Amino acid sequence: MKKSELKANIKEEILSLLQEDSTEELEIKTKELEIEKDITKEREKQKELGESEDEEYDMDMDTEPTKKSLKKDDSVTKLARELQNLIKDMKDLAKKYKEAEGDEKLAIVKDLKYKTKLKNELEALI
Repeated sequence: MKKSELKANIKEEILSLLQEDSTEELEIKTKELEIEKDITKEREKQKELGESEDEEYDMDMDTEPTKKSLKKDDSVTKLARELQNLIKDMKDLAKKYKEAEGDEKLAIVKDLKYKTKLKNELEALI
């Protein structure tokens, strides 16, 4: 076998393997698309029947929490929101501290110390 014939045979074999893989991948992708279509049809049926997936969060670890379940006043969620608001307030106070002078700075420092204690307590609870 000549070198050029060997190259041609190798090239043909590689191309045939690549085509096989691509057809298998296409079949897998089409199956995935069919499954996704079925899921969307099922969701549309649920919406028509008045069953919204936002109504209740399934505790299955494979699913993401819905917007409605995140808005519930669970203790952890509520504490996390309070912590976010507190951090935002502390950042605003830090900006005011930069611009303040004299007694204002002392009042802001006192407020920041108090809010820092609250922040540490909230973080410990979460």
